[in-house]
Amino acid sequence: MNKLLVISSLAVALASVNGYSQGTVVFANSSASLVVCSTTDGGQAAARLSGVAGQATPKGTTLTAGLYYAPDGSATAPEWSAMTLLSSTPFSALSAGRFSSSLSVTTPATTAPGAPAWFGVRAWETSFGNYDASLNGGGSVGNSSIFKLTTGAAGAPPTPLSTALQGFSVSVVPEPSALALGIIGLAGLFIIRRRQ
Repeated sequence: MNKLLVISSLAVALASVNGYSQGTVVFANSSASLVVCSTTDGGQAAARLSGVAGQATPKGTTLTAGLYYAPDGSATAPEWSAMTLLSSTPFSALSAGRFSSSLSVTTPATTAPGAPAWFGVRAWETSFGNYDASLNGGGSVGNSSIFKLTTGAAGAPPTPLSTALQGFSVSVVPEPSALALGIIGLAGLFIIRRRQ
């Protein structure tokens, strides 16, 4: 019985130490890092999101923001494919172009408190479910640059993500079928032109 009590106590102690041995960040942007509707897609993103091209995305839950993470281990930013989704939150119903999770986000144990890690934010149309589905289904998507940020330390407040995050734009990605039709049409025009 005493062995079981000792083993249980050690397991609880290790779990609590592990829970506090991770960095933390505040998953929110600021007015200096707003998300805007793209101006390079002919205004399609603005129309889909009921916004104005070049201006902050509209208020509401039409878009979701996702916080992506990779442990620090290289001098250069990792590719998006090497990053893990840590948390997602809908865009603010109160402020255009803003997202804010009510809780701070804890990194995996691969990042100690006060240690740097790589982060990035992606946005997608909420109705598609996730970034990849929105990208492949012709929804509105966008992503920030990938940046390194020193996380909050144990006993210290979480680091605001907005200290390193820069604003980015959301645009409509053409559906694969529309792309295929466009390519087939161009190929047909090329063949007709070659025959003449």
